[in-house]
Amino acid sequence: MVGCDPRTRNIDVTKIEAAITSKTRAIVPVHLYGLTANMPEVARIAKAHNLFVVEDCAQGIGAKGDRFAVGELSDAVCLSFIIQKNLGCFGDGGAVATNNKDLAADIRKLRNHGSVKRSHHSIGYNSRLDDIHAAVLRVKLKRVDEWSERRRKIAKLYDQGLADASMTLPFTPPGYEHVYHPYVVDSDERDALQAYLQSTGITALTHYPIAIHQQKGFPLGTSRAGRFSAGRGEVRRQRFVAPYVSRAHQSGSRARDRSSLALGREPGGAGPGGVITALLIAWQSH
Repeated sequence: MVGCDPRTRNIDVTKIEAAITSKTRAIVPVHLYGLTANMPEVARIAKAHNLFVVEDCAQGIGAKGDRFAVGELSDAVCLSFIIQKNLGCFGDGGAVATNNKDLAADIRKLRNHGSVKRSHHSIGYNSRLDDIHAAVLRVKLKRVDEWSERRRKIAKLYDQGLADASMTLPFTPPGYEHVYHPYVVDSDERDALQAYLQSTGITALTHYPIAIHQQKGFPLGTSRAGRFSAGRGEVRRQRFVAPYVSRAHQSGSRARDRSSLALGREPGGAGPGGVITALLIAWQSH
């Protein structure tokens, strides 16, 4: 495991090489929350050490860097299609994209009991995508770029409305295109903020309440927790707000007043603060 960059929340590329051992076979960068990792640097390191690169794109479909898109600088891309994702099916689903023919053949076997021919099995799973899910995805795929642009526009409203709030907003490097699977903010008073928002009828959730390396049963245990101090800080402060909103303009004055209170403004006050919680309420009711 490698610690995260505190600004992007993605893999800290300056720490990758120190974590590589004789047992390392691949680097798995995660495009957390919909922002791509620094893939040019990941690819450079992987090439220098003769390693595979497998992108975890469960939250980042459609995301782009300044000079690259997801999938251009790796051996494979793992996608999640559960219903909550930016491109979701009608339940559970996922896929692996690759231009490596041998890898593609192995993955096709793994998804089907380790078999490409009836009664000829090896190690594998029952992980075929149902036809109904594939049909839903085929329709939604045509609109995912449009939806990503909509997310960016709504995230900009959050940025404007929360600009003066005492919290850290999502960071996007210049030239990158974030797809905001969730819109995540950090607050040093996370629990108090959550309690206050809940008291005003606004749902705010902690996305990852326990850091991965601190979860029970994780192979590294907690003895090496010092390596991941940035991750622990993220977990202590994290709060998420989902930015995908429909019919936000239909929210009434009551929602706008609640948003003003949540942002420390007087009810009915002018400015983008009223918009922010109107978006929150509209998302919850949709």
